[in-house]
Amino acid sequence: MVSMASVWWVINRLPSERRLGFRRVYERLASRDYIYVVVILTALGRLEWFLWTAAVGANLFWLSLWCWVRARRTR
Repeated sequence: MVSMASVWWVINRLPSERRLGFRRVYERLASRDYIYVVVILTALGRLEWFLWTAAVGANLFWLSLWCWVRARRTR
């Protein structure tokens, strides 16, 4: 939920023409469709790998996003 709210607050509320640089990178990372990974890991019987990675990755994602925002504001 924090990742979703962070992406909306920092990136998606801006018009697309203002999403440049890191905003564009974060937007693309946030909007990737990972269903193919889920299907493959399910077929291999390793869906828990995706769940653990998603749980850790989502938190790293929003933390890095807010660190980037803070760094931009302190310049």
